[in-house]
Amino acid sequence: MIPRRFRNGSSIALLALRCPNNKPLYHPHAPKWLLHPADWPRRTLPLHRSITNIATVDRDSTSTSSVKLNEKSSANARTSIQQESSATTDLNTLFQDQLLLDRKSVNNLHTTENNAVASNSQQDQVLLGQHLRQLIDQGHYQEAIQALLDNAAKHITAPFKISKTIYDHASKLPVTDIISVLQSVHPDSIHGKRSPIWKATQHYINKLDFQTARDVFLSSKYTHVELEEMVQSHLVRRLVWQDGFDLNQMVQDIHDTVHVLKQRQRLCNVVLSQYLKTVNANGARAVLDSMQQHNISPTNVTYNILIQHELFVQDDPTTANALYQQLNRDATSTTPALCNSFLKYHLSKQNWVEAERWLDIALENSTPKAINRFTSGILAYALASNPDSTSIASIAERMVTHPAFKDNIDDDAVYNSYLTFLLRHNRIGIATQLIQQYSHQLPRPLSICTCNLHLHAITMSGDIKEARNMLDKMIHGQDSYPQPDVISFATVINGYVLRNPDGVPDINTANSMVKDMVHLGIQPNTVVHSILLQGLLTTDFSDISQARSLFNTIVEHQSSDTSQKQTVSMTILYNTMMNGYFIHYRMKNHNTIPREVYTLLRQGRRQKVPFTTSTLNIWVRGLAKMYGDIRSAESMFKVFEDMGVRADQRTMWYLIDTTVKKRRWDDAHRWIMYARDNDIPLTGHGLQRHLELVEDMMQKKAKQTWQYSLEQSNIDSVD
Repeated sequence: MIPRRFRNGSSIALLALRCPNNKPLYHPHAPKWLLHPADWPRRTLPLHRSITNIATVDRDSTSTSSVKLNEKSSANARTSIQQESSATTDLNTLFQDQLLLDRKSVNNLHTTENNAVASNSQQDQVLLGQHLRQLIDQGHYQEAIQALLDNAAKHITAPFKISKTIYDHASKLPVTDIISVLQSVHPDSIHGKRSPIWKATQHYINKLDFQTARDVFLSSKYTHVELEEMVQSHLVRRLVWQDGFDLNQMVQDIHDTVHVLKQRQRLCNVVLSQYLKTVNANGARAVLDSMQQHNISPTNVTYNILIQHELFVQDDPTTANALYQQLNRDATSTTPALCNSFLKYHLSKQNWVEAERWLDIALENSTPKAINRFTSGILAYALASNPDSTSIASIAERMVTHPAFKDNIDDDAVYNSYLTFLLRHNRIGIATQLIQQYSHQLPRPLSICTCNLHLHAITMSGDIKEARNMLDKMIHGQDSYPQPDVISFATVINGYVLRNPDGVPDINTANSMVKDMVHLGIQPNTVVHSILLQGLLTTDFSDISQARSLFNTIVEHQSSDTSQKQTVSMTILYNTMMNGYFIHYRMKNHNTIPREVYTLLRQGRRQKVPFTTSTLNIWVRGLAKMYGDIRSAESMFKVFEDMGVRADQRTMWYLIDTTVKKRRWDDAHRWIMYARDNDIPLTGHGLQRHLELVEDMMQKKAKQTWQYSLEQSNIDSVD
């Protein structure tokens, strides 16, 4: 089962999203989360058991913007803005907010429930403390520990000092009395290994010395099998790391005390896990030999403990593979947990070929339990850590199209995460198939996160009418749909403006939807405005004043908000508006550079807008490629460099391509050397052809030493 905090309908989906600057939303060392689940940040990711405990749970029966301008003539020029600086990217920020809010609401609900269960009246605690003090004063330590455990079952905790005193004295009781106390605990009152009564029982066992704990283990006979397994497992863990532990004697004690073979195997697995962790990291062979001497055969869990130890502790996949082959030779059936270990390891190492091979091994298993929720979760975290990997996208596609995947769709956690990732990689067909096959399996009513993802998928497929129909159902509360939020409206508005199948943004319908939002009490935000702004700039270049008026309204409305999210949104708005002016003036065949772009740049710097490489590329392309002014482009390059904005390969392409076409070989060579000196890659067929041409031309000329020096720009015109 996925842990409670992992069942939220958006926990994994949130990881698959990225900020508008195309950087991961979460911790940059995400592969470590895959490699060491115990190191996952508590506030970011769900709590999991340690690697060894995950292995021991698996029993035999069940497994738990830059702007890219198409090079056309000025008469029919159009702009297609990349995701980094588009309004659609800012729409992803809204998805992040929705997913985060949904996750917080679920966590708060769980916290409230836990507090309600664990809440103790102060009066009960006081009465319990008084009663326990009387028993301590009278020397009745067996009755005291019994009362302590009985009240723990009722979620009434004793004061710490009194509990410690009782544990210390009760641990020195005769073995028969200790066994009597442990036998009195009924498994129906435990409710899991994190319940107060089981924690109290663990504290009591931990106080026993080695000989007493061994005597209790050898002598204990319990009425309830479940409690017997829990107590014996904890006693074994306690004994392994204490002084005086003898491995062969421990296995002998298990053989003599426990008469059920499966229970013997499970206790030996506990010994193996604890021994590798606390006594001898290379002592696996000693444990296996001791088990063989006592005719206790290893199980899948045994091999999984060994395999995970070799992978995640020893970092030795060769030995792990040998263990897996030995498991197959022993004719022991494999389980998803075994494949999960290899899948997790190779995904964390970005060994995509091996990861795909182990996923194939899991999927080729014909049993209904070919994969489990841990398989889906492991892959989901890999998707979050490598959101741009096409190899991972292919693996995810194969995962969701396999029939065994349907067993993982009993809630919307896995469903939302995979759907989000597929939409990010434009796997529209697979995403639509996922919705059609599994959306009916989700619990009703649907969460707002799931509904918004459905709207996003529908608009990406181009079916704007269906998206509007679904939004209307949400507005009227039909088919158990929740009420829409700003993300719901922004998604559909984005469909009308930027994904209209007719090819022409429907600004009128979009404006009408904005009025509907206001009527429902939902205020449009920067994302909605930026979508409308981008629509105006890409369709109606004849009257840019309308777009500028909308831009001024948005900036005035958002100028008081200095949050990181709004700062990124402002960068996108400024990039979109400056790019619009460049295209508008060029389409009007103006030969002069628009002064409005300089005004916007000065205004943005005064407002401390963090301009990015996308902004630099807009300026370099506008000045160099649209107007052919290479000197002005170099001057602005220097201005942005002084601002701390770093160039990328696209910047180099604009500069090198322009200088080559103007046959300015010295300038082209200078920019090639600049790219190499600053570790900027120069790949692609176009750049490679330019590199060869420049080298040929420079060989024909006398070699001249070039020292990087750009013309000093008129800083006063910008600051």
